[in-house]
Amino acid sequence: MPHLVFDNKQAGGHQFRRIYLNSQKLSLDGNFDDYFATYSPEYHQIETLSFITPEVLWAMIELQNCDVEFLDDYLLCYAPLLRHDQLATFRQRCLELHIKVNDNLSDYVERQQKTVPFARRLRKNPLRYILMILTSGALFVYFVYLTALAPFDGRSFFVLAVTSLSFVYFVVKMIKEAQYNRRLKARFLKHYR
Repeated sequence: MPHLVFDNKQAGGHQFRRIYLNSQKLSLDGNFDDYFATYSPEYHQIETLSFITPEVLWAMIELQNCDVEFLDDYLLCYAPLLRHDQLATFRQRCLELHIKVNDNLSDYVERQQKTVPFARRLRKNPLRYILMILTSGALFVYFVYLTALAPFDGRSFFVLAVTSLSFVYFVVKMIKEAQYNRRLKARFLKHYR
């Protein structure tokens, strides 16, 4: 399976919109876009449409306020906290979605076996770390300023160490994710040209 994410717009926010690149966003038929923001790997969007049929879309809408993710061989349904009496209905709707997807996969699986695994992955958005970089950088500068005004002690050293390390950590994460995305795209283009 390609890595697909269906981010429910009624589930209290768009949890996945900062994680994945907007270039991977896919628009589906009918009014489905009113319910979900859909992310599909670039270059696999047409193939995605071959097994995400109207019955599958309707089964996802029936889940109500749930996000859906296809990851490798797994179908993951993310729900908000449910009351005990709602669990059986949620489980039943998830199983119905699973059955509808499996009914559509027989032809798709044959074609997918010819596709290289890295081409089925969603690329993550490296800019999702920018807020943490700015926050930790600003805190570091602020604590350096406070340290300059007050005597330097163990607490000051600890706070400066933590803020500087978090700044470096998130900068490195952002750079690594950007490099990973670049390699993934380069491998795809090399393999399919």
